[in-house]
Amino acid sequence: MIRGKQFYTKDKKLIDITNWDTSGNALDLGNRYGWEGAMAWGNLIHDELNENGISIQPGDVYLDLGANIGMSAINAELKGASKIYCIEPDPGVFEPLQMNKNDNWELFNIAISDYNGEMDIQKWPNWWETQPRPCFTLDSFFENNNIPNIDYMKVDIEGHEKLIFKDTKQTTWDKIQKIFIEYHEDTSLSLDDRSIERDNFARFINSRGFKQFKMILGDHQSFLYFWK
Repeated sequence: MIRGKQFYTKDKKLIDITNWDTSGNALDLGNRYGWEGAMAWGNLIHDELNENGISIQPGDVYLDLGANIGMSAINAELKGASKIYCIEPDPGVFEPLQMNKNDNWELFNIAISDYNGEMDIQKWPNWWETQPRPCFTLDSFFENNNIPNIDYMKVDIEGHEKLIFKDTKQTTWDKIQKIFIEYHEDTSLSLDDRSIERDNFARFINSRGFKQFKMILGDHQSFLYFWK
C-alpha cells in the first residue's frame, strides 16, 4: 500500500487517489469520488491538520479522537509521528481502521465521554442507527494506558466536544501540547448565539493552559486550533 495515496475504505475496498483530479474543494472531491474524496481532501490533500499555527512534527505522539478509517492518522504517520493512538467507537469503521494501521499505531474501539461506562453511538454514515459502546473519560484513557504526554491531539467526535472536556483534570491538559478540533456548530441557534457558544468553548480550552488559538469558521462545522 502506498502511504498517503492508498487506503481501505468502509467496505474494505482499497482506494487509490494517485490519479484523482484534486482541484477544487472538499465538496468538489466529494461530488467526484464520494465521501472518501471529501475526507481525503481534508486529511491527505489539503492537510488541514498542519496549518493555522500548529503542525505534526517528527517524533510527535499523536492522539486521534474519532479516527474513523484512519486518514488523519496516516497523515500523522507521514509527518513522522513516533506513536499514534486511534480511538474509534464504531465497530463498522474500526475494521478498515485496523486494515489501514501501521506498526506504531495503537487502536481502541471505545468512545471518549464525560463518564466511564457505556453510551449509544451513531453508526457512521447511517446516523439514525445507534449501538452501545464502552466509554471512558479522557482522564481514564490517559491513566489506563500510562500516557505521559501527547504532542498533538485531533478531535472529531460529532458534537460531543462540547461535553467531554468539561471535567477533564488539569493534570491531563498539562500533558497535551497542541489540539485541532473539528467543532460542530449548533445550527438550531441564531448566528449570534452560535458565536457566543463557540467563543465560550474556545475560552474554556484556552483556560486549560493553551496560550494561542485560531478559528476557521464554517456554517456547519468550524476548525479550532490551540497550542501552548
